[in-house]
Amino acid sequence: MAARLDSGWLGVDGGMSWGSGWYRASAGASEERRVEIGRVARGEYLGALAVAEPDVGSGLASIKCRAGRDGDHWVITGNKYWCTFADDADFVGFGKDEARQFLPANPKKGEQHAVPEKLIQRLARFHFTDTVRAFADVYPQRCVKEAKLTTTIVEVTGQVVTVRFEGKVVTSQDDARSFGRLTRKPKRGFDAKLLGHAKFDLKQKRFVAFDLVAFGANRGGGARSFFEDPVKMGVILELAKDGPANQVEPNHFSGYNW
Repeated sequence: MAARLDSGWLGVDGGMSWGSGWYRASAGASEERRVEIGRVARGEYLGALAVAEPDVGSGLASIKCRAGRDGDHWVITGNKYWCTFADDADFVGFGKDEARQFLPANPKKGEQHAVPEKLIQRLARFHFTDTVRAFADVYPQRCVKEAKLTTTIVEVTGQVVTVRFEGKVVTSQDDARSFGRLTRKPKRGFDAKLLGHAKFDLKQKRFVAFDLVAFGANRGGGARSFFEDPVKMGVILELAKDGPANQVEPNHFSGYNW
């Protein structure tokens, strides 16, 4: 299971305006806030801000939702009806057999391996979508023009294989649909380069480290978007941590056809 961290076109100004306000208002030492705000400015972190509530809107002085620590997790009491950037996070799922297909049968240093196209098409269709300017609906199969990823074996140490990823994804659609009054441009697409690295434990049959970035030109968006196409967009995937909070099915899991 990999976690999709974010997709976005925000520059430093946008990232600071959305992300740093939360940290400036949060408890913590000045140095801690400085470090966290720096992460936002460098594009390493995208925060989710939940303020608006059903009865009080965005009036900070009147919010009633509370979070209390309970052992190693938090219990949240109250209601929110809007959480900025929360919809940009998602999970990507690969079964054990599928994860093993990212590597050759008998990995050797320097060996290259083509990851099955159907696995990369999953990323292209369900997860490499613009959730900032538009809607994260799935690309139809016919709209995936290219989906390839090559694994290069960097090192084999015991049962752990270190790999490097490089590939490309191209999607293109001319009949993107709108949702009610949420109209959008009919043409959309993503032309991205894929780069990453990972570690796979052959004995456990799972990745113990995984980082993959898709970055390129994105077309489409809301019909009233004032951003000229194309814009630069990036999607970051990293290995999800263990625990119930990260054992969440992907947003479009039903389309996986498992």
